[in-house]
Formats: sequence, structure tokens, C-alpha cells
Amino acid sequence: MIQRSPLAIPTVVTDFTGEDYQERLYDQYAEWQRHTPVFRNQDGVVYLTRHDDCARLLSDGRFGRQADDGSANPLVTTSHEAGALHSTIANWMLFMDAPRHPIVRRAFSQALSAREAGLPDSALRDLARQLIGEGGEAVDFLSGLAGRLPALVICHLIGVPAADASALGPWAFRLASALDSGEEEGMRAAAPAATAMHDYFSRFVVSDAARGAGGFLRELESGAGSDLAEAEIIDGCVFLLVAGHETARNLSANSVLALAKNPEQMQLLRDQPEMLKSAIEELLRYTGPVQKLSRWTREDLTLGGYAIPRATLVVGLIGAANRDPACFTDPHTLDLRRSPNPHLAFGRGSHACIGRPLALRETGIALDELLRATGLIEVVEHRWVPNASMRSLASLTLRMPPPSGPDR
Repeated sequence: MIQRSPLAIPTVVTDFTGEDYQERLYDQYAEWQRHTPVFRNQDGVVYLTRHDDCARLLSDGRFGRQADDGSANPLVTTSHEAGALHSTIANWMLFMDAPRHPIVRRAFSQALSAREAGLPDSALRDLARQLIGEGGEAVDFLSGLAGRLPALVICHLIGVPAADASALGPWAFRLASALDSGEEEGMRAAAPAATAMHDYFSRFVVSDAARGAGGFLRELESGAGSDLAEAEIIDGCVFLLVAGHETARNLSANSVLALAKNPEQMQLLRDQPEMLKSAIEELLRYTGPVQKLSRWTREDLTLGGYAIPRATLVVGLIGAANRDPACFTDPHTLDLRRSPNPHLAFGRGSHACIGRPLALRETGIALDELLRATGLIEVVEHRWVPNASMRSLASLTLRMPPPSGPDR
């Protein structure tokens, strides 16, 4: 058997925040997959576009979340003003490795699951119907159902008063946007939001609402969270709020936009609501919020036939992996019947998203109630945020007349 030498990684100049990048996103992914499935950009970061390579990145123990110097994230900043954001995210499970990661993850996962178990579907449906009813026929979808439902739900699960959701949501958006760009200016701009959220949850964790019977902190500290440091609890709550709000917001908005652009699939879902579970999985594959996940190499290794040295930042382009023709038939077609559907939208391995069950449930109920309450949904206007890591809409205006026929 002939042993092939590892290939040298080609260099590609990238601009992930260009004005039209999001509109041509999947065309760009397909071009990279055809010509440079593994490449290094002008900043020395290695990018992966194939499903198999991205899956290995997320599950192979030779990759870690932290850099060799122990830094908790791949962002670099020299300003004192951005320090608040860095100190906050250093305590997020997202940027941890063992031994702290499994401890913090297990604690928050158990507490979140316990709280979610006490939230009946009927309550989510009532809230979704209320928000849909407030919208009218021409709506700003992001300020309505897509934005408010996730904020209210995650606030309820953590125990934050619903009245505070309107302030916490914009803070969460600023933090998510700064982390997406990784740029000095964005990090400085988001630092006040990081400080505000840290201060808010510092007060919250000692409140009766958090520590009362059945409260989130009571659940957290009565289980695996009894060994967590105070900063891990406070900043962990910030992480849940940011991740829970932004992921569900973007999934809901992206899904409705995709269905509106594929009316035959929307009608199929109206006619066969029992397909809802597979539909959400396909929408996650087709237009999922998370586009990038990164790891550091812990040793020299070969991936996809390419040699990657130790201490290299490697980024899996999850949106590209989910459109890989080697894994998915007709990958650029939205097919709500698709099965199997091994997408990577929630990651894989030890850092797989702990909020997956909640996101699937919340988005499924929101879509079901929306399709029941409306007729043909038309896109009036939409505009993407020039993000690199998240596929996120800056605006989405829809025309949603009531259904013309009988309720399904």
C-alpha cells in the first residue's frame, strides 16, 4: 500500500464580513469545498469545509478548546477596555477544557434540564400565540416572536423576571456580535454590556428568586454545581442567557425566511405537521445559526490528508459541512423529509450544545403555532448581520395574513 505524504495547506485570502458575504455564503462554501477543502487564511488560521473533517475536529481528543498558553478563547486583544468581556467569557463552558469543562457543563446541564422539565408545552404555546397575535399582518419578526420568545423562555428557566428580558436581550446581542468579530473595536464596544450582565447576575445569584424552592440556583447548587466557583456561576448564567437567546432567535428567524423562500416546503409542513421534528433538523442543516466552531491542535497531526502543526487554531466551517455533497444528497435543497440527517449544527463531542432539546422544542412550537395562525408568509425585506460565526438577520419584515382556509 502506497503511503502518501501529507499535503501542504494552501493559502486563501478571506473576508468573512464583506457586504455581500452572507448572501453568497453557500456558493462560497461550495467553491472552497471543490478547490481548497482545507486552507489557511492570511491570519494563519486553518479552515475545514468537509463534513468528515469538521466532525473529527469536534470529537478528536487531539484538539482542545484552549490555546497552549491557557487562554480561554481564540480572540486577541491588548486593550484594558475589553478586559471585562474576556474575564466573563473565560468562565464560559464554551471555552473550557478538562478538568473544569465537564464539571461546569454537567452542573448547568442538570439544572437547565430540571427547570425545563417543569415548563409545559402548553405554556410555550400560549406565549407563542400571544406574541403572534400582537404582530398584525406586516411584522418585524425579530422584535416579535423570533426575538421575544427565546428571551422570555431562557429568562423564565434561569429565574430572571420577565420584565428584565427587554434589557438583557440587547446586551446578549452585543456580546454575541463582539465574539463573532473578534475585532478590537467590537470587543471594546461590548465591554460595557459584559460588565452590565456580570453585575446583573452578581445580584441575581443572591436573590430569593434564584435560591428559592425550585429556583435555578437551588437546582444548580444542589447537584453537580456545589463545587462551582462564584464567578463560574455568575458568568455561566451570562452564557446561558446569551446562548439561549441568540441561538433560538437566529434559528427561528432563519427557518421562517428559508420556508418563505421555499413555499412548497412550507405547505408540506402545514399539510403534515407530524413532520415538524424532521423539519427542524433539516432547517438546522440548511440554515443553522452556528457557522464556525474552533479548536487548537494539541500536537502535530494530519487531517483530511493535510499536515497541521501543534498550536494551530483550526476552524470548522459548520455551514459548509452541513452542505457537503459527500454527506448529503442534493445538499443545497431544503428537504423537510431528509433522513438520515447527520448535521453538525449543535456541534459534536464533549462540547455539543447543552441547549439542543430546548432549542428544538421551542423552535418547533413557535413554527407550529405560526403556521396555524397565518396564511402564505411573504418576505417584505431582510438583511443579514455581517457576522462570520453566526448566521444572523439584522432585519426581517414579513407579511403574514391570516389563513384563508380552515384551521389544520
